[in-house]
Amino acid sequence: MINISTQPQQDLWPDWVLDHPWLVSFLAKAEAEARNRGDTRCDHFHIQIAYLRLGEPVSDWFNILELDAQTLREDIIETLGMNANAKGFGDHSLDDHMARADRMLTARNSDNPAIDVPLEGVSELYTNEILDIARNEAGINGDLIDERHFLIALALNLFQGDPPSPNALRYLTRLTKHKVTSYGDRMSSDEWSSELATSHGKDPSEFPYDING
Repeated sequence: MINISTQPQQDLWPDWVLDHPWLVSFLAKAEAEARNRGDTRCDHFHIQIAYLRLGEPVSDWFNILELDAQTLREDIIETLGMNANAKGFGDHSLDDHMARADRMLTARNSDNPAIDVPLEGVSELYTNEILDIARNEAGINGDLIDERHFLIALALNLFQGDPPSPNALRYLTRLTKHKVTSYGDRMSSDEWSSELATSHGKDPSEFPYDING
């Protein structure tokens, strides 16, 4: 069972997040994913798992794309486990695993894991990048951020480097009314990120890139 706090942990996320009510609620779910796995930092893997648990309309879009959200979620959880094991080697391996297990137990038995199991921070390599891309996607039409914008931001991770084109994803997620008739064609990661960068007026040779640069 995942314990959900009503608000993200204070001072953990960028200040602008508070301007987007849906995002505030969503990031609290991502934090819960981290705490319930005994992790001390919230990163893009936890954001992906929280996103894949949203159900409709996210699940509907994955059905259209013939992708299984449950399989994707299990793959991400397996990656998280491997990452945790990789960090727990050496003389302190047993202590690291015991501490992680204690954090998991505390979070799962607590009414308020945000207080009992505070996170140390947010992994910034991709996590804040995902938030900035989602914010930019929403800003194109002056929308508040919601799950549609995250489908674009998470595409390279969620689709194992083989997503439909950015324009196809925008159409499938109702971000554009411009009809795309062929969204089954796949692009390489380089082609995909280049198209995304170009659509934002950024250098297509750089990804991840600073969306606000």
